[in-house]
Amino acid sequence: MAKQKFKLTLTNVGLIALIIIISAFIFTSSPPAFTGAATTTVDLVMPFAIDAWGSIGWTDCSTQMNGKAWADQYCQAKGYASAQSCYHEAKMERWKWSGTAAAPQKGATTGAGTAFTKAKCVGAATSSTTTTPVTKTVTKTANAVFSDKITIDFGKEYKNVVQVYVEGKPGGEFCKARISVQPYTSSGFISTYTLYTGAVDTHKTATKTFPFSEPGIAIRKVVGKPISAGDANAVNCGLIDYMKVTLTYNE
Repeated sequence: MAKQKFKLTLTNVGLIALIIIISAFIFTSSPPAFTGAATTTVDLVMPFAIDAWGSIGWTDCSTQMNGKAWADQYCQAKGYASAQSCYHEAKMERWKWSGTAAAPQKGATTGAGTAFTKAKCVGAATSSTTTTPVTKTVTKTANAVFSDKITIDFGKEYKNVVQVYVEGKPGGEFCKARISVQPYTSSGFISTYTLYTGAVDTHKTATKTFPFSEPGIAIRKVVGKPISAGDANAVNCGLIDYMKVTLTYNE
Protein backbone atom coordinates (compact mmCIF):
# COMPACT_ATOMS: atom_id res chain seq x y z
CA MET A 1 0.00 0.00 0.00
CA ALA A 2 2.86 2.39 0.90
CA LYS A 3 4.44 1.81 -2.52
CA GLN A 4 1.18 2.51 -4.35
CA LYS A 5 0.68 5.77 -2.45
CA PHE A 6 4.21 6.89 -3.30
CA LYS A 7 3.63 6.22 -7.01
CA LEU A 8 0.39 8.17 -7.01
CA THR A 9 2.15 11.05 -5.28
CA LEU A 10 4.85 11.14 -7.96
CA THR A 11 2.18 11.13 -10.63
CA ASN A 12 0.44 14.06 -8.99
CA VAL A 13 3.72 15.95 -8.70
CA GLY A 14 4.34 15.40 -12.42
CA LEU A 15 0.90 16.67 -13.34
CA ILE A 16 1.32 19.74 -11.17
CA ALA A 17 4.71 20.49 -12.75
CA LEU A 18 3.21 20.16 -16.23
CA ILE A 19 0.39 22.54 -15.33
CA ILE A 20 2.89 25.07 -13.99
CA ILE A 21 4.96 24.91 -17.20
CA ILE A 22 1.88 25.36 -19.42
CA SER A 23 0.61 28.24 -17.27
CA ALA A 24 3.98 29.96 -17.40
CA PHE A 25 4.03 29.65 -21.19
CA ILE A 26 0.51 31.10 -21.52
CA PHE A 27 1.13 34.06 -19.24
CA THR A 28 4.60 34.94 -20.52
CA SER A 29 3.91 34.57 -24.24
CA SER A 30 3.17 37.79 -26.05
CA PRO A 31 -0.29 38.05 -27.60
CA PRO A 32 -0.36 37.88 -31.37
CA ALA A 33 0.01 41.27 -33.02
CA PHE A 34 -2.66 42.13 -35.53
CA THR A 35 -1.49 44.52 -38.17
CA GLY A 36 -2.87 45.98 -41.34
CA ALA A 37 -1.52 45.38 -44.82
CA ALA A 38 2.03 44.05 -44.85
CA THR A 39 4.79 46.44 -45.89
CA THR A 40 7.27 45.09 -48.43
CA THR A 41 10.86 45.55 -47.26
CA VAL A 42 14.27 44.39 -48.42
CA ASP A 43 17.63 44.41 -46.62
CA LEU A 44 20.40 45.94 -48.71
CA VAL A 45 24.03 45.38 -47.66
CA MET A 46 25.98 48.62 -47.79
CA PRO A 47 29.07 48.53 -50.03
CA PHE A 48 31.35 49.17 -47.03
CA ALA A 49 31.11 49.74 -43.27
CA ILE A 50 30.04 53.35 -42.77
CA ASP A 51 30.95 55.37 -39.70
CA ALA A 52 28.24 55.23 -37.01
CA TRP A 53 27.83 55.41 -33.23
CA GLY A 54 25.35 54.57 -30.50
CA SER A 55 23.08 51.52 -30.56
CA ILE A 56 23.92 48.15 -32.07
CA GLY A 57 21.27 46.36 -34.18
CA TRP A 58 18.42 47.88 -36.14
CA THR A 59 18.17 51.63 -35.46
CA ASP A 60 16.24 54.65 -36.75
CA CYS A 61 19.20 55.66 -38.98
CA SER A 62 19.89 58.81 -36.98
CA THR A 63 23.17 57.66 -35.34
CA GLN A 64 25.29 57.28 -38.46
CA MET A 65 27.12 59.52 -40.85
CA ASN A 66 24.72 61.67 -42.96
CA GLY A 67 21.74 60.33 -40.99
CA LYS A 68 18.45 59.05 -42.38
CA ALA A 69 18.35 61.50 -45.31
CA TRP A 70 21.18 59.74 -47.12
CA ALA A 71 19.85 56.31 -46.16
CA ASP A 72 16.50 57.29 -47.75
CA GLN A 73 18.24 58.50 -50.91
CA TYR A 74 20.29 55.32 -51.11
CA CYS A 75 17.11 53.20 -50.98
CA GLN A 76 15.39 55.44 -53.53
CA ALA A 77 18.34 55.05 -55.91
CA LYS A 78 17.76 51.29 -55.72
CA GLY A 79 14.08 51.66 -56.62
CA TYR A 80 12.55 51.74 -53.14
CA ALA A 81 10.55 54.40 -51.31
CA SER A 82 12.71 55.06 -48.25
CA ALA A 83 14.83 53.52 -45.49
CA GLN A 84 12.71 52.00 -42.74
CA SER A 85 15.68 51.27 -40.47
CA CYS A 86 19.47 50.84 -40.50
CA TYR A 87 21.60 48.01 -39.08
CA HIS A 88 24.61 48.86 -36.91
CA GLU A 89 27.28 46.38 -35.79
CA ALA A 90 30.86 46.44 -34.49
CA LYS A 91 33.51 46.45 -37.22
CA MET A 92 37.30 46.48 -37.10
CA GLU A 93 37.42 49.14 -39.80
CA ARG A 94 34.97 51.84 -40.93
CA TRP A 95 34.97 54.65 -43.48
CA LYS A 96 33.38 58.05 -43.94
CA TRP A 97 30.43 58.07 -46.38
CA SER A 98 31.82 59.94 -49.35
CA GLY A 99 30.61 60.33 -52.93
CA THR A 100 26.84 60.75 -53.00
CA ALA A 101 23.91 59.21 -51.13
CA ALA A 102 22.97 57.17 -54.21
CA ALA A 103 26.55 56.07 -55.00
CA PRO A 104 28.54 55.65 -51.76
CA GLN A 105 32.32 55.82 -51.90
CA LYS A 106 34.88 55.24 -49.18
CA GLY A 107 36.14 58.41 -47.58
CA ALA A 108 38.68 58.59 -44.79
CA THR A 109 39.00 55.57 -42.53
CA THR A 110 37.69 55.97 -38.97
CA GLY A 111 39.09 52.75 -37.47
CA ALA A 112 37.19 50.23 -35.37
CA GLY A 113 33.78 50.83 -33.81
CA THR A 114 30.06 50.88 -34.59
CA ALA A 115 29.33 50.77 -38.30
CA PHE A 116 26.28 51.13 -40.52
CA THR A 117 26.25 47.96 -42.65
CA LYS A 118 22.68 47.31 -43.88
CA ALA A 119 19.63 49.36 -44.84
CA LYS A 120 16.08 48.01 -44.62
CA CYS A 121 14.35 49.64 -47.58
CA VAL A 122 10.58 49.97 -47.89
CA GLY A 123 9.03 49.01 -51.21
CA ALA A 124 7.84 51.94 -53.28
CA ALA A 125 4.14 52.58 -52.91
CA THR A 126 2.12 51.44 -55.88
CA SER A 127 0.61 54.52 -57.40
CA SER A 128 -3.02 54.23 -58.34
CA THR A 129 -3.70 54.63 -62.03
CA THR A 130 -5.91 57.59 -62.76
CA THR A 131 -7.88 57.27 -65.94
CA THR A 132 -8.52 60.59 -67.65
CA PRO A 133 -12.06 60.65 -69.06
CA VAL A 134 -12.32 60.88 -72.83
CA THR A 135 -14.75 63.59 -73.88
CA LYS A 136 -16.87 62.82 -76.95
CA THR A 137 -19.84 64.33 -78.74
CA VAL A 138 -22.81 62.97 -80.66
CA THR A 139 -25.11 65.09 -82.81
CA LYS A 140 -28.52 64.45 -84.40
CA THR A 141 -30.88 66.70 -86.32
CA ALA A 142 -34.54 66.43 -87.31
CA ASN A 143 -37.00 68.39 -89.46
CA ALA A 144 -40.75 68.54 -89.09
CA VAL A 145 -43.68 69.61 -91.24
CA PHE A 146 -46.63 71.05 -89.34
CA SER A 147 -45.76 69.42 -86.05
CA ASP A 148 -45.93 70.68 -82.47
CA LYS A 149 -42.88 68.72 -81.35
CA ILE A 150 -39.72 66.98 -82.52
CA THR A 151 -38.28 63.89 -80.87
CA ILE A 152 -34.60 63.11 -81.37
CA ASP A 153 -33.63 59.57 -80.37
CA PHE A 154 -29.88 58.96 -80.17
CA GLY A 155 -30.29 55.19 -80.52
CA LYS A 156 -28.70 54.43 -77.17
CA GLU A 157 -28.33 55.99 -73.75
CA TYR A 158 -25.29 58.22 -73.34
CA LYS A 159 -24.05 58.38 -69.77
CA ASN A 160 -22.06 61.10 -68.00
CA VAL A 161 -23.43 63.85 -70.23
CA VAL A 162 -21.77 67.12 -69.25
CA GLN A 163 -23.32 69.47 -71.81
CA VAL A 164 -26.21 69.76 -74.24
CA TYR A 165 -26.19 72.11 -77.22
CA VAL A 166 -29.57 72.94 -78.83
CA GLU A 167 -30.62 74.58 -82.08
CA GLY A 168 -34.30 75.01 -82.86
CA LYS A 169 -36.60 76.84 -85.29
CA PRO A 170 -40.16 77.72 -84.34
CA GLY A 171 -42.68 77.43 -87.16
CA GLY A 172 -45.95 79.22 -87.96
CA GLU A 173 -46.43 82.78 -89.10
CA PHE A 174 -45.42 86.01 -87.38
CA CYS A 175 -44.35 83.98 -84.38
CA LYS A 176 -41.87 84.65 -81.70
CA ALA A 177 -41.14 81.56 -79.64
CA ARG A 178 -38.52 79.69 -77.72
CA ILE A 179 -37.80 75.99 -77.80
CA SER A 180 -38.13 73.81 -74.71
CA VAL A 181 -36.10 70.61 -74.75
CA GLN A 182 -36.80 67.77 -72.29
CA PRO A 183 -34.15 65.01 -72.01
CA TYR A 184 -35.15 61.41 -71.17
CA THR A 185 -33.31 58.24 -70.17
CA SER A 186 -33.73 54.86 -71.89
CA SER A 187 -36.31 53.96 -69.24
CA GLY A 188 -38.44 56.92 -70.22
CA PHE A 189 -37.71 58.94 -67.10
CA ILE A 190 -36.86 62.62 -67.26
CA SER A 191 -33.06 62.75 -66.85
CA THR A 192 -32.64 66.42 -65.97
CA TYR A 193 -34.45 69.73 -65.94
CA THR A 194 -36.14 71.19 -69.03
CA LEU A 195 -33.81 73.22 -71.24
CA TYR A 196 -35.06 76.48 -72.74
CA THR A 197 -33.59 78.48 -75.60
CA GLY A 198 -34.14 82.20 -76.01
CA ALA A 199 -37.10 83.48 -78.06
CA VAL A 200 -36.66 84.08 -81.82
CA ASP A 201 -38.91 84.98 -84.74
CA THR A 202 -40.57 82.30 -86.82
CA HIS A 203 -38.19 80.18 -88.91
CA LYS A 204 -35.19 81.78 -87.20
CA THR A 205 -32.70 79.64 -85.31
CA ALA A 206 -32.51 79.78 -81.53
CA THR A 207 -29.35 78.32 -79.99
CA LYS A 208 -28.20 77.65 -76.47
CA THR A 209 -25.59 75.57 -74.63
CA PHE A 210 -26.51 73.92 -71.34
CA PRO A 211 -23.55 72.75 -69.20
CA PHE A 212 -24.31 70.39 -66.31
CA SER A 213 -22.59 70.60 -62.95
CA GLU A 214 -24.24 67.48 -61.52
CA PRO A 215 -22.51 64.17 -62.41
CA GLY A 216 -23.90 61.03 -63.99
CA ILE A 217 -26.62 62.48 -66.28
CA ALA A 218 -27.81 59.93 -68.84
CA ILE A 219 -29.72 60.85 -72.01
CA ARG A 220 -31.29 58.61 -74.66
CA LYS A 221 -33.67 61.03 -76.37
CA VAL A 222 -34.88 64.62 -76.24
CA VAL A 223 -38.29 66.10 -77.04
CA GLY A 224 -38.39 69.69 -78.32
CA LYS A 225 -41.51 71.88 -78.31
CA PRO A 226 -42.09 75.56 -79.18
CA ILE A 227 -43.38 77.95 -76.53
CA SER A 228 -44.99 81.15 -77.79
CA ALA A 229 -43.50 84.41 -76.60
CA GLY A 230 -47.02 85.90 -76.52
CA ASP A 231 -47.19 87.66 -79.90
CA ALA A 232 -50.84 88.66 -80.43
CA ASN A 233 -50.49 88.45 -84.23
CA ALA A 234 -48.98 84.94 -84.20
CA VAL A 235 -50.49 82.23 -86.34
CA ASN A 236 -49.73 78.54 -85.66
CA CYS A 237 -47.02 79.53 -83.20
CA GLY A 238 -47.16 76.09 -81.58
CA LEU A 239 -45.26 74.54 -84.48
CA ILE A 240 -41.59 73.60 -84.78
CA ASP A 241 -39.64 73.29 -88.02
CA TYR A 242 -36.24 71.99 -87.07
CA MET A 243 -34.08 70.90 -84.14
CA LYS A 244 -30.45 69.93 -83.67
CA VAL A 245 -29.02 68.51 -80.43
CA THR A 246 -25.39 67.77 -79.54
CA LEU A 247 -24.54 65.78 -76.43
CA THR A 248 -21.07 66.14 -74.92
CA TYR A 249 -20.24 63.21 -72.63
CA ASN A 250 -17.34 61.51 -70.87
CA GLU A 251 -16.41 57.87 -71.13
